[in-house]
Amino acid sequence: MPIIEANPVSIGSTAIGGRRTTIVTSIFSADSASMLSKFRDGTYNPRLVYEIRYDLFSGGGLEDLRKLASGLKDLSVDYIFTYRFSSEREGRKMYETAISLDVPALDIEVRGMTGIDLAPYRGTVVISTHDFNGGRVSHMLNGMMRLGGNIYKFASSYSDPHGFLLDLSDLYTFKRESRIPLSLVPMGDGNSALRLFSGYMISDIVYASAEAGTAPGQLSRKDYEEFFGKF
Repeated sequence: MPIIEANPVSIGSTAIGGRRTTIVTSIFSADSASMLSKFRDGTYNPRLVYEIRYDLFSGGGLEDLRKLASGLKDLSVDYIFTYRFSSEREGRKMYETAISLDVPALDIEVRGMTGIDLAPYRGTVVISTHDFNGGRVSHMLNGMMRLGGNIYKFASSYSDPHGFLLDLSDLYTFKRESRIPLSLVPMGDGNSALRLFSGYMISDIVYASAEAGTAPGQLSRKDYEEFFGKF
């Protein structure tokens, strides 16, 4: 799984694509010191892949980001740096700093890419779109493709499973023709089972929770491993 293979890309030393669904654990902490301590004491396994939700750090700033990136590099952690922002200026500074630190991968919301210069970046770019009103998201695909990127992530708090199935069908067709890695993320407490189905059908990346979730309806790594282990 997934059913359709994508051409492989990498997040650090981890290959994404092929017939393997990669479980990415979304994590955050108070600051760089507290997060790095969890890797060093074995709470987090540095051999797995993570999403660092830096926007959820209570003490996160540019200098702390530099400490975090340096520490994760020393530990050889493969991760996606994510920073959801409302201030374009603030977001641009965070992403420019992350780019200068050569983090393994970036997740940038499609509507927040204005003014972020990706030209000097050598890592993997995840372009994402979110609909918190439960609408369809596959119509965003053409605009996302014009921006480049290596992986496309689509997330919606689907209010109707029919909308999810239509998006799944559209993205299935796109992936079959393009072989670009995708992630379709049904958000919301009532859509957890759809996350499993998406991972089985087309998603090259699924997002898991750690001690605390970063989105409603997130499943744990164990939930995914037990489900995927049956197939």
